[in-house]
Amino acid sequence: MGHLFLKRVLSSVSAAVCAAALLSVPVFSAGAWQSEVTTAGGYDYEYMLDCDEDSADFTPDGNGGFDAEWSTISLCYFSKGFIKEKPASDNFSVSYDVTLDIDAESLGENALAYVCAYGVFAGSDDQFTEIFITDSTFNSVNSPIHNDGVEELGSFTSNGNVYDLYYRKVIQRSIAGYQTEFNYYYSVRRADDIGASSPHLTGSINVKEHLDAFREHGKDPGSLARLSLNVEAYKCSGSAKLNSCEITENKLNEQPEVNVIGDLNGDSRIDSFDVILFRSELIKAKDATYTNHLADIDSNGKIQVNDLVLITSFVLGKRAK
Repeated sequence: MGHLFLKRVLSSVSAAVCAAALLSVPVFSAGAWQSEVTTAGGYDYEYMLDCDEDSADFTPDGNGGFDAEWSTISLCYFSKGFIKEKPASDNFSVSYDVTLDIDAESLGENALAYVCAYGVFAGSDDQFTEIFITDSTFNSVNSPIHNDGVEELGSFTSNGNVYDLYYRKVIQRSIAGYQTEFNYYYSVRRADDIGASSPHLTGSINVKEHLDAFREHGKDPGSLARLSLNVEAYKCSGSAKLNSCEITENKLNEQPEVNVIGDLNGDSRIDSFDVILFRSELIKAKDATYTNHLADIDSNGKIQVNDLVLITSFVLGKRAK
C-alpha cells in the first residue's frame, strides 16, 4: 500500500543493517511496528506488522515456502525473495503457488489482500521507488490504483495475461526529515479478483517484461534493490500458505547456431582445414544416399569436384564468397 511506504523503507534499511552485522535472524521494532527477516536456502523471508495492535505467526517451512496467520487493523505483509542483498539484475521471473484464506467476518473499512511480486529500487535520501505486480486481489475495489493522483499508462500482455499499468508520485517529508519523492508503480492483472478462500493461486511473473513495459511509457523505475513474492493484507484477518516459490533469472536470448556452407569442421572459419576435410566428403558422396549441405558449395544438391574447386578458390582468395 503506497500510503504506508515508510514502514517498508525502514524495514529494508533495518534488514541491510542487520545483514552487515551478521545477525542470522534479525528482529526489528520501532515505534508501533515490527519486522523480522531470516534467511534459508538462498532466500530471505520477512514479515512486517504495521502497529502494536496487529498480530501474526510467520514460519518458513524449510521447503521453500512459509505459513502465515495474521490479524491486522492496519497493514501486514509476508515475503520470500532477495531482501538483504539486491538481485543480480532486473531480469527475473517469480513463480508461485499460494493458498489464501481471508476471514470474511473480520473485514474492516477498505479491507484488502493480494499476492504480488514486489520490488524496491535503488534510490537516495530524497527518492524512494517501489513496484507492485499483482496477480490476485481480494476486495480489489480498495486497491491503491483507485487513489487520487494515480496515472493510467496503458496495458500490455505478459505470459498470456493482460496487465494494466499505473503510476503515482507523491512528494512529502519522510521520517528522516527529508522532502522525499515517492514513486509507485502498479501492474495489475485484469480479472484478478479472488474470493475469500482461494486454495491454489498460481502464476509466473516475468518482472523484466513489466519493467520494460513501464519504460516504454517513459517511466523508468531504475535498478532493483529488492525483489520478493509478497502476500499483503490490510484491515483483515486471515492465513496464507506459500506452497512453492522460485525467483529465477531469465535466460538471455541465445543466438541460434549458424551453419556456414564450406565450414566443415565447425570453427566458424573457411580455411585450408576445410579443404582437407572436403576430400573425404567427395569419397563419402560416392554413396548416393549421403548428404551434407555444408559441402554442397554450389547448392545443386550434389557433392562434386566443382564444389572442391569453389572452396579451394575461396581459401586461396580467388573468390569473394
